[in-house]
Amino acid sequence: MVNKIYMMNFKSVSDSALLEKTKTLVQEERKLTTSVLWHLHEIQKRRLYAEQGFQSLFDYCVRGLNYSEAAAGRRIAAMRLLVDVPEAEPLLEAGAISLSTLSTIQGFVQRKDAPTSKAEKMELVAALQGKSRRECEQHLVALGPEAARPADRERVISPTETEIRFVADDALMEKLKRIRELDAHVNSDPSYLDLFHRLADLALKKLDPEKRIERKSTPPAESPQIPEAPSTNPRYVPAAVKGLVWKRDQGCCTYRTPEGRRCSSRFALEIDHIKPLAHGGLSTPENLRLLCRAHNRQQALAKLGPEVMRPYLV
Repeated sequence: MVNKIYMMNFKSVSDSALLEKTKTLVQEERKLTTSVLWHLHEIQKRRLYAEQGFQSLFDYCVRGLNYSEAAAGRRIAAMRLLVDVPEAEPLLEAGAISLSTLSTIQGFVQRKDAPTSKAEKMELVAALQGKSRRECEQHLVALGPEAARPADRERVISPTETEIRFVADDALMEKLKRIRELDAHVNSDPSYLDLFHRLADLALKKLDPEKRIERKSTPPAESPQIPEAPSTNPRYVPAAVKGLVWKRDQGCCTYRTPEGRRCSSRFALEIDHIKPLAHGGLSTPENLRLLCRAHNRQQALAKLGPEVMRPYLV
């Protein structure tokens, strides 16, 4: 219905007026894009994404603003470059350089081993004005093949399958070869899918607190439980208490916004003291909870203040 209304309106618009209006809209769109980038920067500075129940600015862009993951990634990367090189703003607004190119430059400098100065970033922006994506990639490869290698990519190819692309260096290939040799008694010729399933199972068995809880809940009869030695460190949380907190909080961030939306992130979880140790809080299950790193910092800032937390927010 909406399209029909637009079509009816367009019928009375001349060709020249249509072209001029489109040009004006594109110019406004570029200005709006620049404005969005600066707004994202300010949201990041104030950590407002955490207050809104999101684990990161990227999470906020995807789940809060409904950008696709690719679109969110481009905008955040371009925003970070724009903060370092604000001189690129008029170029972006004029269409002399694209959002995608700014994002590509930021990815390039992030992957470099050595820090990149503002002057070097400005040189890249100037050199890549008006270039296509392919021309940009060719230019960056000539400057530094390692830093210009393709970024990791994920692409959903079916309801149950995702294609993952990344560049493996020689060291990783040697490690995979050795794992294949050591694991040949289980599978003599594994596909990469089989191999990564095997590695993921081994890693989760070692790293996942929930897996450790499962193992401890059914200890072998022949393995006596050795009690933990008491610790004098007030920050120390006994493994048994950690296990209770992980199980109770279901391995998810428990932060809730004032409206009641729970973060539920499973990324970079940390044990948080609801009443801080500095205020007399104890390391008991009732005073502990799981928070993702973003919400642990956000709560610490709220309770302890920016002056106390400044050294930890590098």
